[in-house]
Amino acid sequence: MSPLAAHRALRIAGKIGYGAAVRRLALLSAPCLLLAAPAWADGPLQAWPALSVTVPLGGKWSGTAETLARVSRAPRQRANQYRWRLQLARALSSRLTVAVSSGHLVTDNIGRRDGIEDQIVEQLVWTVGKIGPATLTTRTRIEQRFIVGNDGLAWRLREQLRVVAPIGRAPLSGVLWAEPFIALNRTSATRETFDQLRVFAGLSLRVSRHADIEFGYLNQHLHRLSGNVSNDVVPVVLNLHF
Repeated sequence: MSPLAAHRALRIAGKIGYGAAVRRLALLSAPCLLLAAPAWADGPLQAWPALSVTVPLGGKWSGTAETLARVSRAPRQRANQYRWRLQLARALSSRLTVAVSSGHLVTDNIGRRDGIEDQIVEQLVWTVGKIGPATLTTRTRIEQRFIVGNDGLAWRLREQLRVVAPIGRAPLSGVLWAEPFIALNRTSATRETFDQLRVFAGLSLRVSRHADIEFGYLNQHLHRLSGNVSNDVVPVVLNLHF
């Protein structure tokens, strides 16, 4: 951005209010980020655009549909991966929610056959409490992974620790989370106990009463027999809740 353009942007933000400016910027930039994913994939940086829609089903029940793309054309790495997930959840209390979901993943591998995986996932989300202004939440997932070509059912544990803190009076929050993936059994596709670690730092912007956007930087560290791999990722997640 040129100095003149930056100056004009600051003047506009001052006139309409910085909070409104941030919201407008997010609304304008999110579609651009989603559309730009294939372009980012040409370099080492990956783009993970995602959409999540949650609707009430009556009482303490809710349903969620998710779609996600992981786009990367970097050499020696997976090309593109697409995931779809349907979830049924029930709130046991204001702090505890259980859920079960089914997912389907397709991976366009480079130089070999595409990977196909179906999952059944049990989930527990616990809002632990407050640390000052920040909210601490844990999410535990047990995955049953039906991988095409694998010699058995693969079980995996995922444990996410998430901290969200509001930033001033703006509809903006800082988000930090870490999530290790642990294989619970050995199969031809899962030969190591420690599968991967994801660490995220970013922002969550409330766009409206029914929508928020979460974006930032994610590091994915993969542990493989052939050698460890570290991916730099820009995830952009649009959450719609009704």
